[in-house]
Amino acid sequence: MLKMPRIRLLLERNFTTEKFLLASILSFILSYYIAWGWQEQFIYVLFPIAFALNIRKQERTLPSFTVNLVLIVFLTLLISTSSLWSVNSGKYLWTSIRYGAAILFSLICFYWYFGKLDFEKKLKTLLIAIVISSTLVVILSFIFNPFVPGVDRLTHFSFTGITKNPNNSGLYVGVSSLFAIYFLRKTENLKIFSALLAILALHFIFLILTKSRGAISFFVICYVVQLVLTRATSIKRELVINVPILVSAMIFYVLFSSDIENRIHDPYYRLELLSHGWDIIKNNFWFGDGLNYDFRLQVTDGHIFSKVHNSFIQTFQNSGIFAFSMLILLTSRLVIAGLKHKSDLTKLVALWLMFGAMYMVVDGGVIVIRPSKLWFNYWIPAFILLSIEFYEKPKKK
Repeated sequence: MLKMPRIRLLLERNFTTEKFLLASILSFILSYYIAWGWQEQFIYVLFPIAFALNIRKQERTLPSFTVNLVLIVFLTLLISTSSLWSVNSGKYLWTSIRYGAAILFSLICFYWYFGKLDFEKKLKTLLIAIVISSTLVVILSFIFNPFVPGVDRLTHFSFTGITKNPNNSGLYVGVSSLFAIYFLRKTENLKIFSALLAILALHFIFLILTKSRGAISFFVICYVVQLVLTRATSIKRELVINVPILVSAMIFYVLFSSDIENRIHDPYYRLELLSHGWDIIKNNFWFGDGLNYDFRLQVTDGHIFSKVHNSFIQTFQNSGIFAFSMLILLTSRLVIAGLKHKSDLTKLVALWLMFGAMYMVVDGGVIVIRPSKLWFNYWIPAFILLSIEFYEKPKKK
């Protein structure tokens, strides 16, 4: 039996606060693929432990004040306090403050991990882990065939159960497909290239079978931006990758043209929801009608929704023009700075945020919310981009 001093020595050699921070962040992000529904457990259990372990280290500092940090702080405060003038005045004040605190608290944890000289190496590890996790659930999804009953649309398998929303599945797999394409364009190893090509084919088939109009459209847009802003190892490599992708897209369209056209012409409630949202905004332009998680909206055919399906309009509706302007400004500043960054991996994270922000236009809600899909869309890539900004700010003269 190992004696206590020896156990302590083994722990000191193999366990570091940095590794636990990495494990916490990876567990949280990868849960969107392999453990759907467990996001809150990771945030509220692992992150406080990681924070407590790391706060004792002398080199752990709080983020530098930047315009973007000020925007996040005031945005979360304004949205939270807007619950005071909602129809359920103050009912959700402490709930929204808790959510806002979780956002700022998580930002600090991400900064402690990614805000360092080796951030590119850490980013690469994270993005590879996402591609591997996504590939695993795509393969398992094909095996377990989790089509949503009645609509014949594929969702993704998770070890905590099959998800119920094919649009969310399209979002997660669309983002990981962008990462897979990037590594495919960069690798010089033939075996890895072949494996990534197979992975990408599986991702594309899955994405088509979700029939998610938004996810497929936004993936195409971000893919084109990636081609413009990043370079493959050679022109030949670009042709080898992109010509088959183009041909595959044409074949898919021919095979699934009737399904695609039917999906395009399916009822689209979002325009009616946006119209209702705009009616509320006109009467509550400056400060909104107040944050209300019990908000419900009924469209003409009787369907009831809890949001207007657009995070930017939702923010305007709940918290007014100032909160809306801050969200627009924060998003544009992060995406533009990320796409202009010298690191291709940082550009890739900016594309993740760009993908998520576009998705928030058609399927978004309140952004100060518990860890959920909106965190994957927006807060996680924003945390990473902000961490890099905080690290690099002192170096600028």
